Amino acid sequence: MRQQLQKKYNENLDNMMLPTEELKKRKINLQSITIAGMLHEVGKTCEDDEVRLAMKDYLYFGSKFPGITQEKIKELREEYDPEFVPYYGYNIIQDNKDLPSDSKVMLLLSGEDNSSGPLKSQETLKQLSSLDKQIFSARIINFCSIFDEALMENVKDEVTLENVFAVLEASISERRFDRSLLELFTSAVPLYPEGTKVKLHGDINEYAVVKKNFPDIMNYTRPILLTVPNNKFVDLRRLTTTTVKNVIGDEVKFSKFYMEKIMEQQEQQLNIAKGINDSGETR
Repeated sequence: MRQQLQKKYNENLDNMMLPTEELKKRKINLQSITIAGMLHEVGKTCEDDEVRLAMKDYLYFGSKFPGITQEKIKELREEYDPEFVPYYGYNIIQDNKDLPSDSKVMLLLSGEDNSSGPLKSQETLKQLSSLDKQIFSARIINFCSIFDEALMENVKDEVTLENVFAVLEASISERRFDRSLLELFTSAVPLYPEGTKVKLHGDINEYAVVKKNFPDIMNYTRPILLTVPNNKFVDLRRLTTTTVKNVIGDEVKFSKFYMEKIMEQQEQQLNIAKGINDSGETR
């Protein structure tokens, strides 16, 4: 997902026809953001006392981040604080010379947004224009993590994924992220990838398969689907009384429903052939 956003972001830069040097400064390195994304939760290993007590006193950019002071580092070493997972992770990988330096910066800043974050870095980051692409990459990692958490929770509870999009929109309304990041996200990461099996709710209470999705924010949660097994196309952009209730991750449940519907159809066709109507009366 993070790679998809990186690719879309770089494509948008290419379309802006910027000078070569400017492009070089602003383009996100795929390997760097991939590594930072993979290591996003490595700091959770500091829940282990032994790992945490071995921490070094890294003060990135000196003491420019008000949220990280020598006193705070001492506290973080003595007691695990889940809010500081990015800092713990940075501390763990900082000495690894095999990892790109910008991946380390992305990881460190991945808990920050426009208005909050454990490092309290907002004012400092405004002065570090040389790190623009690392800062934006960290925003992508943070934004995707919010999406991941909301998605897993909604799939587990078997509720509509529109709730996931609502969480993303709320983060924009709260000014934690710029709206341009949401637009980049929806253009690169579909909420319902093609082939996703879903349960509909409302006037059309059927199972269906997603056939086409849309990247614009207005229609992001309203794909075109094919009902199963009736094979009827449903365009949710045109309907206000039908929504996706939940995603069906259980293939057994979906297959069972499919077979039951097929058997119902076959029984109906057999009754029609016998001249029996829906009430059971012979015509």
